[in-house]
Amino acid sequence: MVRDGSSAATTRHGFGYSDASDSHCSTISSLEYSVALMITRSMQPPNQLQGGATKPGRLPGRIVLAMLLVQAGLLGYSAAQHSPTTLEPALLASGLSHLTYGRFEAYRVNPPLTRMIAAAPVLAVGYTPNWSGFDVDPRVRSEFTLGEGFLTSNQKRSVSLIVLARWACIPFSLLGAYFAYRWATELYGMASGFVTLTLYVFEPNLLAHGELITSDIACTSFGIVAGYTFWLWLKKPTWQRSICAGAALGLAQLAKMSWLILFVLWPLLWLAWRMLLSRRELHRKSHSGQQPSDSGQVNSRPSATNLAGIVLLGIYTINIGYGFDETGTSLGDFEFVSHSLNGQTSGIPGNRFRDTFVSSVPIPLPKQYVLGIDTQRRDFEDFGHKSYLRGEWRNHGWWYYYVYGLCVKVPCGVWSILGIVAVFRLTKQPSLNQLQDELILMAPALAMVILVSSQTEFTIHLRYVFPALGLFIVFLGQAGAYIAMQSRLWSALVLASLVWFIMSSMNAYPNQYAYFNEIVGGATNGRNHLLNSSLDWGQGLQEAITWIRDSGYAESVEFSVPSPTMAIILLDRSPNSSARIGERTVLYSADSYSLRQSTLTGEEKSRETVIKRFQSGMVLAVEQAVAEESGLP
Repeated sequence: MVRDGSSAATTRHGFGYSDASDSHCSTISSLEYSVALMITRSMQPPNQLQGGATKPGRLPGRIVLAMLLVQAGLLGYSAAQHSPTTLEPALLASGLSHLTYGRFEAYRVNPPLTRMIAAAPVLAVGYTPNWSGFDVDPRVRSEFTLGEGFLTSNQKRSVSLIVLARWACIPFSLLGAYFAYRWATELYGMASGFVTLTLYVFEPNLLAHGELITSDIACTSFGIVAGYTFWLWLKKPTWQRSICAGAALGLAQLAKMSWLILFVLWPLLWLAWRMLLSRRELHRKSHSGQQPSDSGQVNSRPSATNLAGIVLLGIYTINIGYGFDETGTSLGDFEFVSHSLNGQTSGIPGNRFRDTFVSSVPIPLPKQYVLGIDTQRRDFEDFGHKSYLRGEWRNHGWWYYYVYGLCVKVPCGVWSILGIVAVFRLTKQPSLNQLQDELILMAPALAMVILVSSQTEFTIHLRYVFPALGLFIVFLGQAGAYIAMQSRLWSALVLASLVWFIMSSMNAYPNQYAYFNEIVGGATNGRNHLLNSSLDWGQGLQEAITWIRDSGYAESVEFSVPSPTMAIILLDRSPNSSARIGERTVLYSADSYSLRQSTLTGEEKSRETVIKRFQSGMVLAVEQAVAEESGLP
């Protein structure tokens, strides 16, 4: 057992850095705390909010706290119930390599913030290391070998360590819920804030991924924080709010690369905001006797200088997160593996910028951050795995995959609230102020959905659009304003939708990972629509192993799952040690079973009997061998 790396281990496994865990982790923690404190102090909403609600007092604050505690409890319990998912061992092992050695090659495809937070308590309590699979080759995704090494070295203890890492990431979900509530409250009123908070806390997809150490929920949360602080700066461009917006922009980048679009989108939104301000000023001049309708609106315009400062601070924050790891490397010195950046066949190291006039330009970003962008591009160029949608497997994806996925995975109660909002907005024209504010809220969400939908090399993870879902929930919070209007009809419709939403979500708990809404018949029919991380990502492996052991199949079962190592650890024996002649008992993941069924002939299917379908989507089946295969007469 070790608590941190040793110099001997560093030399033996090829890591060329000394331990950096204490200083680097404390730097990140201090940065997060400072940003949160500055944001809280700089928000200072006016006493009279836009939706007509007064500044939050003690009772609303206690309700918010209670809701966040409920959210934490739901996440904490389900995190302890579910098996490690496909990516989590690799993520945790990579995070440990970041903190122990100060290196970021492992899992470079995404920034390290979530992984380091997850790994911190594991490093503190101690674990058995295995760095034999580490590789710096940009063509190699060594994190998966490191994850397998972590499982084999720590055996059953790896499960409890991953649960501990999951608990460390729960604050990301709480952060997103709180700032979603704040933004909705300041946009539409306090009742709207509580509607948003309710939707965020009980949304089954956010609950399912909020219990994991993957980066999707951190990306969702910091996307909301970044959007909120940017909006506050546009409303009142003080230097304090500029710092908050820049730091939040950087933290969003450190969560996941999905928010790279903000470096392009924010300048465009800033320009649109200034143009709308000019239009409003012209309108006021033409009605000189009319006062501005929004008493909280500040007339000063956000300047280009401040915007540049925000962008630069965002870049600086990224560098802090990586410990300035080889920041300033010349563009020509990188070895890229994507066709977009190497100028040749994808997967072959090269650099299309070498020997050009930009070759010597220093890049003000960490080297592994840049190489992570390159690795993502290679995945989108040549992923090598089939995609699935509505019973069909094919070698590329569908442009409408994410929209369709949201339609079947988001509860019907949410879509009911959207319908209520749409009807109300058609009957009551929103003010220009409101439209201007909603542009800042919804433009990033729409841009993200459009961007990921345009990448059709593969479509297997609905979670890629969860950051857009978080912003969408803030927008839907305006339905709470209809309750505040004291209209019985509108109030009844909104409250009924919320009750429907909560009941539907909690009916699936703690198996919310396999949640599908009533439109498609619930979780039972989910496998006919989406697979992979939208249904079965390995989270139900422990449940399946327990049933197999209790039902007498433990001695003969084989595994066709993404992580056979995890399955063997949970079963506590090597598989298929005494299989009966003439048949195979196999535990399939939902993906492997569906893909296999798509390739079998009718006769082959007739020789297979499904013993058990698990809630997670896994399938236990017995396959009868033909006489020639079994050796029987």
